[in-house]
Amino acid sequence: MISSGIQILECIAEAPTVSPELLQQLLDHLEKTLTDKVWFDYGDFGSDLLEVTEKTALRTEPMRYLNLLDALAKIHNDRQSDYYLEDFKKRKIQFYIKIGRPEEADKLISANLEIVAVRRGEVQKAIEKKDFVQAKQLIAEGIQIAEGKKHPGTVTQWEEMLLDIARAEKDVTTERYFTKKFAFDRVMNVKYYQEWKASYPPSEWLEIIEQHIQSVVAKEKERPRKAVWDSLEHSLYLRLAPIFIQEEQWKQLLKVIPDDSTESILAQVHPHLSNRYPAEMLAFYLRILAQLGDNASNRKEYEHLAALMRKVKMDIEGSHSAINNLATNLIQKYPRRPAMVEEMLKMIRR
Repeated sequence: MISSGIQILECIAEAPTVSPELLQQLLDHLEKTLTDKVWFDYGDFGSDLLEVTEKTALRTEPMRYLNLLDALAKIHNDRQSDYYLEDFKKRKIQFYIKIGRPEEADKLISANLEIVAVRRGEVQKAIEKKDFVQAKQLIAEGIQIAEGKKHPGTVTQWEEMLLDIARAEKDVTTERYFTKKFAFDRVMNVKYYQEWKASYPPSEWLEIIEQHIQSVVAKEKERPRKAVWDSLEHSLYLRLAPIFIQEEQWKQLLKVIPDDSTESILAQVHPHLSNRYPAEMLAFYLRILAQLGDNASNRKEYEHLAALMRKVKMDIEGSHSAINNLATNLIQKYPRRPAMVEEMLKMIRR
């Protein structure tokens, strides 16, 4: 109902035949209403009402909207987050431009370049003018501010703009630096990986990627292990398996699978290796399936176990006998788990 009410106010503010007196009343009402913080604490009500206020002020008294934004900045100054204060400044800049006062907008922009959106706008202007030196300087300062605030996501956004500039300038060295960095940020980003790869001639690529692989191996071997789960085998799998999949290096992918691999790991490599290396994949599955059988304790887990067994039988050649034998062993081992016995028998018959 509140959203519907705001939409009605917006219709009034935009109506071509509305009387000046009614617009004045609407502006009075909005000014009074928005001084209550509660409108900014739920959904987008405060933001939506500000947009109605802007439209109304444009048709009546523009300065009242600017004064309201200043008043709201003082009212919200005690909040822990700078979100609202930055939003009010951005709105003020945009409004100055709308009412044809670019000088005031420029002054506000210069004074508030610490706001990401404001700085991004200036960077975009510099890029459009092909003033890449200015754009890179603004970005460098933005990165410094973001690092000081410990905002890694903002740093990444700035670096993505640097990549765009590198493309525009045909700066292959910088383009390779950032595409490689983004390709291996946490989990592999296939899009950036393929862009990094495409920046090299095919005749050079094998040597480049092999150098990267050896670098990863060396760093992982040197890195101290502080947790039991942080094993060298698993770390190498996480970092190298995506590369081997992209490069279709199936033998290397098989070699990097940890001996104590999980069901999740096998699911990742299954589409690539189940047909190419059936015996090796079956051996991995038999160990995990036996563990799942020992640990399962309810119908849902028994059904999951049976479904995985059926998938292995369907996808891996020569696995039927081994899977059925494992199911028979589980039936004999856990005769007091009737739900398991039932699921295993159904699986064997299929």
